[in-house]
Amino acid sequence: MLKLEYRLTQQDYLEANFANLRANRVLYLLLWFISGLFLLFGIFLFVVAIINGDFALPSLLYCCVFMIFTNPEPQINLFMRWMYGLIWKQNAHMHNPIAAEVTEAGLSLDTLNISSQVNWQSLIKFMETPNLFVIYQSPQLFYPLPKRSFANAAQIDEFRSLLQTHIRAR
Repeated sequence: MLKLEYRLTQQDYLEANFANLRANRVLYLLLWFISGLFLLFGIFLFVVAIINGDFALPSLLYCCVFMIFTNPEPQINLFMRWMYGLIWKQNAHMHNPIAAEVTEAGLSLDTLNISSQVNWQSLIKFMETPNLFVIYQSPQLFYPLPKRSFANAAQIDEFRSLLQTHIRAR
């Protein structure tokens, strides 16, 4: 049994959501494709304007802005970072301390207002990012669990092993 205590940060929330976006390969590739089209269209308008002797910087800027709004990468997509940041700020319950208990039966999560017991059978998959485990109950319902909440690397390995045993084996 592992007992963990942590508090999610806005960075944890962003990392989990962008990892979730990357895991949805069709949407991820579609957003890359659309953002690339906007950039190419902007370059095309810019070149056409130069050939015609017009000042085309506004056209290029508009397309670059649209590219930034459709790009799935958090370093580029300032709109999505802002949107997830706004969701984070508006949901104060996500800022509360969380006590997690991991057993052979499943995962228990307790906050000031919410108590949740999740059996391994109800979890469909998990992902690992550099700083988090992202555990899925459905394709869009996931629990981010920061690696910093573990006491040491051995606990992280033990938890990873539990996830692989109980989730990947199905």
